[in-house]
Amino acid sequence: ILRRAIEAMPEQPFDYIVIDTPPNLNVVSVNILAACSGFILPIALDVFAFLGIKLLENTLAELRVNLRIPIPLIGVLATLHDNTIESRERLQQVRAYYGDLVFPTVIPVNVKVKEANDQHVLYDYAPKSSGAIAYTRFVEEVIARVER
Repeated sequence: ILRRAIEAMPEQPFDYIVIDTPPNLNVVSVNILAACSGFILPIALDVFAFLGIKLLENTLAELRVNLRIPIPLIGVLATLHDNTIESRERLQQVRAYYGDLVFPTVIPVNVKVKEANDQHVLYDYAPKSSGAIAYTRFVEEVIARVER
């Protein structure tokens, strides 16, 4: 449904559409995956980092077969890096598993990001915060990867 709605637009006044979905696979998330030309997989570097990945991979494989669409993985974004030994080890595991698909930029834990999520746009609220700087670098990396 979403794919048809996007394709039916008379003019596409944008280069990219970014849709942030909840971390669970429900009908809405599946509809969005079916409509996308590629997706980015964020992985929080916490104790639950790898729990849902196998489920997601199985679901994507089924969607690719059943819907006959590729749904390519553009890349993997490591988030909630807190510079602890555990976080660094999880980042190494993510990089070992996904290789070059992992974006170089890692999003740190940052209180300004959490505060901005409640009621502000991060770039208005704390444009010089480590979170805002990391997200800016990440967007630049995404654009470079998609356009090559």
